[in-house]
This record gives sequence, C-alpha cells and structure tokens, in this order.
Amino acid sequence: MIDDEKSLFFSHKLDQSKLKNSNIGLLNSLEVGETREGKITSIKEFGAFVDLGGIEGLIHISELSWSRVTHPSEIVNVGDTIKVFILGVDQDNRKVSLGLKQLEPDPWVDVANQYEIGQVVKGSITRVVPFGAFMSVGTNLEGLIHISELSFDHVSRVEDIVKKGQEIEARIIKLIPEEQRIGLTLKGVAELDETEKAELETEQNDEVKEEHSIS
Repeated sequence: MIDDEKSLFFSHKLDQSKLKNSNIGLLNSLEVGETREGKITSIKEFGAFVDLGGIEGLIHISELSWSRVTHPSEIVNVGDTIKVFILGVDQDNRKVSLGLKQLEPDPWVDVANQYEIGQVVKGSITRVVPFGAFMSVGTNLEGLIHISELSFDHVSRVEDIVKKGQEIEARIIKLIPEEQRIGLTLKGVAELDETEKAELETEQNDEVKEEHSIS
C-alpha cells in the first residue's frame, strides 16, 4: 500500500513541475511589440506588476503614461484588468518589461505643429515642486513654469502664486519636442509680437547649443 503522505508529496511535485513548464511556455510565447491582457497584482513606488497568466511583468512608472506620474496608483489599481505592450523579454532571468503608454499616441510627435513659442495656452496646475510648477498643456503634455517665471517679483514659495488644480493661462517660452520639454511663463501672458518671438527662439537655440557642447 502506498503511503498517503508520500503520494501527496509526489503529486505536489508533479503539479509544481507542470506549472513551471507552463510558465516557461508562456514566457517563450511572449514577443516584443505585441499586446497582452493581464491583471495588476501589486503596486510599488517604482511601478506596477501585472500577471499575464502565470508570468509577472513590470510596468515601470516611466512607462505608465506620456505625462509625468508621481505614483503608479494615479493610473492603475490592484485588481485592474488591462492591456499592456510587451517592451522586453529576458529569457535568462525570466523578466518581462511592459508598457502602458505605448498603447496611446505619443503626444510629443506632433507637438511642434500644435504649439509655438510665444503662444498663450490654458491649462491646470498638475504638480507643485520647490523649483516651480507643472501645468497641463493639451492631452498628456506638461510644461514647466520655473519659479523664476511665476512673477516679476521675487517668489520664495511656489504655493504663494499657484496651487495644484488651479486653472491658469501661461505663455510658451521654450519648445523642445525631442527632449520632451515645454517651458512656460506667467510673466506677461499677452501675445508677443514677431520680434519678441524671434528673440525667444534665438535664446532657446543658444541654450540648447550650450547644453550639447557641455555634454
């Protein structure tokens, strides 16, 4: 007669082996560039883990949205069933890198055709930081209002001028799509004349050249 405890032990080993082989098969079936469905299993400061049906993948916080994300919980919640984009598959370490923003159009591709230096834009303050405030500019785009651009007067605290959620108008003073940068100012949001626009563009070009020469 076979001992019940030994029978249970061997049965468990067989189940674990089948599960392991199944996971390896799933891992091998994943291809970079394809879309899969999964469920959010946990959220960390650096991103969110997604169960793809036996294999967990990570959506890094930088891959959750085209706009800046302070914490993954702003975008997803544990238990959510979502579609994800396969960014990378590490067969040796059994790691899968995932993306969520790749399933939406990149807003920076056409930004130069939508906006120009000197243009006044409307939006809301999305984040306040010690060095300035970020403002929404269109869909999934943010621009930075540096603390020095909040007022003609000296500003000690950003919160004294703007607060999160506040609707405001700002003027574009920097526009560098390839670096995903939009610089804004609250100082004199009236429309600029052509001479002032040209001066701002010249200043931006000189700054970019200087940054590249240093790097």
